[in-house]
Amino acid sequence: MTLESKTILRDEAGVIARFMIYNFIILGVAGIMTVDANSGPGSFLETSWVEITQLAVLLTASVLCLFIRRHPAGHPHAALLLFGFLGASFIRECDAFLDTYVFDGCWQLLVILLVGGVLWLTWKNRLDFIIEMKTYLRSLACGLFMSGFLTAYVFSRLFGRQHFWQAVMGEGYIRVVKTAVEECTELLGYAFLLFSVIELAIMARNRHKQKGRPQGAPDAARG
Repeated sequence: MTLESKTILRDEAGVIARFMIYNFIILGVAGIMTVDANSGPGSFLETSWVEITQLAVLLTASVLCLFIRRHPAGHPHAALLLFGFLGASFIRECDAFLDTYVFDGCWQLLVILLVGGVLWLTWKNRLDFIIEMKTYLRSLACGLFMSGFLTAYVFSRLFGRQHFWQAVMGEGYIRVVKTAVEECTELLGYAFLLFSVIELAIMARNRHKQKGRPQGAPDAARG
């Protein structure tokens, strides 16, 4: 077996392993939803397990973006833009806390400062950013990001419309059902966003390995 074949098998094994890990994470997300559903009348509020998990997922993805940005073979400008997006989402999820314990409108100010700074840096390095996008847009990381974005920011909002659930349940309409559906779907989308950042980090690691590998190395050893 050639070194190239071994590398391909190792990469395929890595993909399968990550697929299994992502499945277990989704199972964990479903478990958290069930815990909140069984917690009584106060379920799916700002202090629910679903809300706390949303914050944890967004914070983890944001921090990971900063590590990718500093990686020698990473996509620094794409990672910065993702950090701005995920960081703004994290701040938005903290809106009630910030408005209550800091000052009213605090989260809007923080989002404006963060997004404004990120967009300025991206525009400043726009040529490098465009080059990075040519690679990123063809990657699994980008596909997962689009899935997460559409799930968390588009579908969850449409699926959680009050008018829709009033039509479904009629006179038996219960607001907590609408809230649960919207928040749980949003959490699923955030999980996909985390997966996309993990895949971007793995892309950076693989690129770093390829840069450090001598040319022709995969074909040098056979047998």
